[in-house]
Amino acid sequence: MSIKLNNKKQFIIFSKRLKALIFFIIFCFILLLTRLSYLQIFHHERFKTLSSKNRLRIELIEPKRGLIYDRNKVLLADNIPKYDLKLDILTHKTTVINTLAQLLNISKKEKTRWQKLV
Repeated sequence: MSIKLNNKKQFIIFSKRLKALIFFIIFCFILLLTRLSYLQIFHHERFKTLSSKNRLRIELIEPKRGLIYDRNKVLLADNIPKYDLKLDILTHKTTVINTLAQLLNISKKEKTRWQKLV
C-alpha cells in the first residue's frame, strides 16, 4: 500500500512541476510576442531606416595593380586615375548647363545646342 501512495505522491509532484513548466513556457512565449509586436508597431520607421541604410554602403576600394613591363623593360600599362561625374540634369537643367559652360569655356551657340539635347 505504501508503494501506491508513494507513486501517487510522485505523480502529483510531477504533474505540478509539469504545469509550472508549461505555464513558464507559455509566459515566455507571450512575453516574446508582446515585445515583437511592440517593436513592429511602434518602432517600425526606425528599423526601416536602419535597414535601408544597411542595404547600401558606398566604399571606395583602391585597386592594387602594378605597372606592366615587357621583357625589354618598356612600360606597357600604367595606372591612370579615372573619374566619373554623374549629374541629375533633369531637375536642375539650366543651372548645370550654365555652370558647365562657365567651367569649360563653351560658346553660347554650343550652350544652346546642349539645352536642346537635354
